[in-house]
Amino acid sequence: MLLLTESQLKKSNIQVVRQYEKAHMIKANKAELQQVFLDMVINARDAMLPKGGKLEICVKQVDENLEVSFSDTGRGIEEKNLAKLFKPFYTTKGPLGGSTIPGTGLGLYVSYAIIQRYKGRIEVESRVGRGTTFTIKLPVKEAGLGEEIIK
Repeated sequence: MLLLTESQLKKSNIQVVRQYEKAHMIKANKAELQQVFLDMVINARDAMLPKGGKLEICVKQVDENLEVSFSDTGRGIEEKNLAKLFKPFYTTKGPLGGSTIPGTGLGLYVSYAIIQRYKGRIEVESRVGRGTTFTIKLPVKEAGLGEEIIK
């Protein structure tokens, strides 16, 4: 997924930092997770436009979960809006959100539904003017410790 977006991120002056640790394997549809991860990267990019910034992607095992986090140095999200992020058609982009960046308010809604179907969750932390971190937590299966899942 990063191969598809990295050149566009560089053009937008966004540095990508990867931190991947070995972790358990998970049972999931690759295309669905790629869709979720792509949405996270696109949202991070949009939050850092037009000046750019840094996107840090971390993969690690924490207890019984595989955690994949996306941290950006973008404009951040006001606390009052955090609870609305996963609702359909809520957006800070496009005409609905008062922005020139296109958006429908369905990306995070769909991503949330996909992760919930795998009995996982998405958590978000944000500070206005400092950036946002989305952490995806997915339960792991018993076997596969130490195998790389993302390259």
